[in-house]
Amino acid sequence: MESVHLQETHTKKILHCATRCASKLPYYHRLALNLRRTFEFKGSLKLEMNAGVTNAYNRANVFYTDRITAKRVDQLPILPTIGLEISL
Repeated sequence: MESVHLQETHTKKILHCATRCASKLPYYHRLALNLRRTFEFKGSLKLEMNAGVTNAYNRANVFYTDRITAKRVDQLPILPTIGLEISL
């Protein structure tokens, strides 16, 4: 395990690490689901609807670790999306 020490001076904070860039981010997993449906009408009118969700089970996945504060910053939580496209 890497040792980290945060030193505060009058003007700035300095993060001291035992070995530079020696640590790795933990494994992560996210599930993305998407549905798409197309409807065709008379003539050339076409309607496409889509819905989706990113990180479907709302898992806290690490995005990065702040080198100044040594705090973990996570990726987005569950993120639903909807869309509609009309083609003539």
